[in-house]
Amino acid sequence: MNFKNYHIWEFQEEAVRPVREKKIPTKILNTNHPEEGGTLVVDSEHEMISDQIITGIAGKKNYTVITIKKYQLNKHIEVLQNVLAVLQKFHVAINYVPSGSDAFSFLFHGADVKVHLDAILLQLRNSCGLDDVEVNQDIALVAAVSLQLSKRPAIAGKILDYLDNSLINVRLVIQEGSDMKVVFGVANADYEKTVAKIYREAMFRHYKKIPA
Repeated sequence: MNFKNYHIWEFQEEAVRPVREKKIPTKILNTNHPEEGGTLVVDSEHEMISDQIITGIAGKKNYTVITIKKYQLNKHIEVLQNVLAVLQKFHVAINYVPSGSDAFSFLFHGADVKVHLDAILLQLRNSCGLDDVEVNQDIALVAAVSLQLSKRPAIAGKILDYLDNSLINVRLVIQEGSDMKVVFGVANADYEKTVAKIYREAMFRHYKKIPA
């Protein structure tokens, strides 16, 4: 497979909802190369994919990550409230990721926060009682879906090994024990390389071709 022209496509929720609700298997093909078999999306674990570590990959570029740090931050609810009040003031959509007892990371799509980023950072540093504020821009998020993840959380470690062997710097990892996906944050410049590496090592290696 030629990974130079490899893309991750996003689907409109309204378009796929009727198919998902009816639990109809959906095959996703490459428009330019439909003979390659594509990906079969099913409602539950299927025998054709039961031996795969990863059953799907999705991603998106251009995120900004703001990490706030304070000693024993998890015990200072008032600090988190102040931080959230600053973010609310600028009407930016956020996702947050607990990064340990002393830090929280907030994810923003770059376009949503770009105009207000300097002002947000200034207020966070000056008025929230934080020890430090870090910002990373041009981050891509790559989600690897696994039906086995909740039972085998070490899968995330295997993928990290694959990426480390390719000298891909992983900026953040998001994994919930009850979830079916683990998300890796990498530089935009490493996005295609990350997708290709996960596909080859964790997905394609065990792939059983689905006839077109």
